[in-house]
Amino acid sequence: MNDEMLSYKSRVSKGHIALSFIFLLFLSVQEISGSPNYGNKGLMFAVVIFACDLSVILFRLYRKRIIWIVVRIIELIMITMGYLEMISYISSSFIGVMLIVSILELMIVNDFTDVYSRSMILIVSCSPAAVYMIAMLCVNPGDQIEFFARICSFGVIVLFIVILSNMLSDIIITSENKVFELRRLSDNMKDANEALKVQQEKVKKANEELGIQKIKLETAYNKINNANTETNIQNMIIKYISTSLEITTLLNLITESLLEAIGLDLCAVVIQPGIAGNEKKLYRIRSRMGGESERLLSEKIELGCVDQYIRAEGTCVDNKVDSAKYTFLYDVTLNSLLIIPLVRDNLVIGAFIGGKTQYDFFHDNISFFESVVNQLLVAIHNASLYSKMEQMAKRDSLTGIYNRGQLNIMLDQYSKEAMEKSKPLSVVLLDIDFFKHINDTYGHLFGDVVIKKIAEYSGTIAHKYNGIAARYGGEEFVLVLPNKMMNEATDIVNELRELICNTELQCEKEIVRVKVSVGLSCYPETCTHITELLNRADGAMYYSKKNGRNRLTIDSDEIYKSIAKNK
Repeated sequence: MNDEMLSYKSRVSKGHIALSFIFLLFLSVQEISGSPNYGNKGLMFAVVIFACDLSVILFRLYRKRIIWIVVRIIELIMITMGYLEMISYISSSFIGVMLIVSILELMIVNDFTDVYSRSMILIVSCSPAAVYMIAMLCVNPGDQIEFFARICSFGVIVLFIVILSNMLSDIIITSENKVFELRRLSDNMKDANEALKVQQEKVKKANEELGIQKIKLETAYNKINNANTETNIQNMIIKYISTSLEITTLLNLITESLLEAIGLDLCAVVIQPGIAGNEKKLYRIRSRMGGESERLLSEKIELGCVDQYIRAEGTCVDNKVDSAKYTFLYDVTLNSLLIIPLVRDNLVIGAFIGGKTQYDFFHDNISFFESVVNQLLVAIHNASLYSKMEQMAKRDSLTGIYNRGQLNIMLDQYSKEAMEKSKPLSVVLLDIDFFKHINDTYGHLFGDVVIKKIAEYSGTIAHKYNGIAARYGGEEFVLVLPNKMMNEATDIVNELRELICNTELQCEKEIVRVKVSVGLSCYPETCTHITELLNRADGAMYYSKKNGRNRLTIDSDEIYKSIAKNK
């Protein structure tokens, strides 16, 4: 039995006991007042009915279906007999109401909406009345008018119960239909909501998949863009390599391109001395962190702080940089660092350095930077070959100092600068004394040794005083000394002569000493026409040859005229 039915029975039982209590109270008052209308028989009916209702409440008999039905049937019999017995009295109204309530209660508890069920309950409920009236008729057959009155009164109650039950049944059926429709509508709406939730989940999953696809497409798009950018940079670098052989220009273009196109915060290339014709360490730095960071890194490179990483084998990748680990990053803020050594013929010749202020920058792009480094190695190799060819074109193959052709070019440049800026210029021409005798006595190979030694000294002295040295002929050498007056040039020449005179060359077991004859011409002190400097120095050297050798002759108009007259 569900909770709703128990609640209904409880409420009806409370109504029953209220009616029976009022009925009992009414009869008790009548009995006490001595009224002759009811008698002890009516009071007995009231007591039995009240006792039944009270037992239902006290013992909660409505929870026990069989017992409850028995009690209600007993109560119904008492009510019916009481009603028929006291039909002519006012108390019959109480019993009539109680009779109607009892019969309706039995109908509702069973199946109120079923006509057959209601009919059976009504028949069963009317049975006590029929039995009682038949018994009364048998006992007192002469009182037919009273019998007819009781049948009519009871029939009215039965008819009222039939009409009321039908009305209530129709109302309940209509209500149940509406409730059923509402429930069905609710179920349909619930199903629709479930279907809608399913569709929403599908739409949500579809949106999530679309979001994932979007992210994948964006990632692929970014990769394509990065690949295009990297390809463009590589093509640009290849173009630079094919159009320029100047290593410094290439380094500038490459570092600038990588800094701008890839978005690096630091890009640097370091090349060791002597790799591409560079006498000193060559490097280029590009940075977004300001000139101060470039200056600090330049100082560290000059001090050799990067050399330990240049000597390292393999690529160094650090995406969570601890600046204390890298001495050259002191006061330079980088969180991602890439160092790729430049290796040529199993020899590390330099390094590429890339940096970024953000963490975890170098991952998928490392192969690109390694490809750039490979192209850079090609550029360095080409620049090195070009430098060697250029040096071969400018320098004497035996001595390594400038040859006569390059001497003419550089002397012309120095001459123009001296005239434009009104600065002095000195030219020294020296010739090895008795060089033919050296070749004839000791052989040409030893003669080459002598030439290389004189060229070495000449180059050393010229470089010391910011000048140049060149091989002018077989055993003739020229020094060009810019910004040197005659007295300064004289001291330089004497230093060179002393160095040569103090040199002892050994050929087998014999010690050979070499002497030189020197001519010096100075603009504007000894020569007012700068284009005649080399010719006037040659004349002064010739004068030294003719006047005892192993000496220095300073150019003058008298010497120049004397030489011209003798020639």
